[in-house]
Amino acid sequence: IKERANLELRRNFLTVRTINQWNNLPPEVVIINSTITPNMTFTKTSQKFGQWADSRANTVFGLGFSSEQQLTKFAEKFQEVKEAARLARDRSQEKMETSSNHSQESGRETPCSTRTSSVNGTDEDKISHGIPVDAQLKMENDKLKIALAQSTSNVKKWETELQALRESNARLTTALQESAASIEHWKKQFSISKDENDQLQSKIEELEEQCNEIDKERDRNAQLSRRLQDLETELQDKELELEDLRKQGEIIPQLMTECETVSQKLQVG
Repeated sequence: IKERANLELRRNFLTVRTINQWNNLPPEVVIINSTITPNMTFTKTSQKFGQWADSRANTVFGLGFSSEQQLTKFAEKFQEVKEAARLARDRSQEKMETSSNHSQESGRETPCSTRTSSVNGTDEDKISHGIPVDAQLKMENDKLKIALAQSTSNVKKWETELQALRESNARLTTALQESAASIEHWKKQFSISKDENDQLQSKIEELEEQCNEIDKERDRNAQLSRRLQDLETELQDKELELEDLRKQGEIIPQLMTECETVSQKLQVG
């Protein structure tokens, strides 16, 4: 009876899960199929990430959510279903103990409002009686699985985005290195150009000094030219004076002759 009840329970849950997956999940979403038991824990590790841990199976699922609100909602639902599973287990154990002792209350049934959360789990965590599973628990368990699947899809999407960011970062790093190498090259070129510019500046200053010397020499030449003109004018004046003196020199012998003639006449007389 126990095995038949477990198989029936598993079949019912698989049927509901398959329907929910077909209606609500895209084909690329991966479903993590796990039994929710009282010994499991869910811990928030950041604003958008959490860990679903099963200490007995030594298994940890890392879950990512698109927002902190979804993470909080998932944690609350997880705790709610976990508590329902604990209550179901306790009541199941209580009924088993009562049945083994052949008590008068062996026929008392577990209230139909009690919710369980065992789906494809270990045998000791599954409900072992042929009691119909509460439909509300099925819905909540399937919703939790859908949220887990969506979280897994989000993790994959974020892993893809992270890989894209890493590739982009690698490209930026390469571009930065190339830019740094280019900057070093242009620094060297700038240094060479600066040295050449300094040399040209020095040459320009030398040429300017030479131009200043040329201007000074030109001024001196102009002064010498004016002095030469003055000397030429003075020389011409001297030549005129000399010509006058030469003419006067020609007159003097005549005057001397006349003086001698006059002197002789005076002596004769």
